Amino acid sequence: LKNAIHLLGRWPIETMPAFFKKADVMLVSLADKTAFNIVLPAKVQAYMINAKPIVAMLNGEGQEVIAKANCGWSANSDDIDGMIKIVEDITKMPKEERIALGKNGYKYYLENFKLDIFMNKVENALERM
Repeated sequence: LKNAIHLLGRWPIETMPAFFKKADVMLVSLADKTAFNIVLPAKVQAYMINAKPIVAMLNGEGQEVIAKANCGWSANSDDIDGMIKIVEDITKMPKEERIALGKNGYKYYLENFKLDIFMNKVENALERM
């Protein structure tokens, strides 16, 4: 169906690449808890490495990374109206723009989270302590 949203439930991690290939956007949502707000959810990185634009309903670090990477949209954890607006905007957006956002995420991932780059950042941070 055109302009349809399909939520497919939970699946084993090994099946995710097949779903990623078919998806136009990927969803991540987290409750407004301090522990969730100070870390980047692994899903965000997984979506970035697969060059998929991200629709997020979360606070803190995840929201900041999505904004810095220009790889999707985010609303605060408790902002239902904001999420509705995001979904409405996505349905009006040309496919090429969504693809460009996914590519932005992929580029950001390579520049910031690739293992060797990430480890250098950790080492530099530890040296400054």
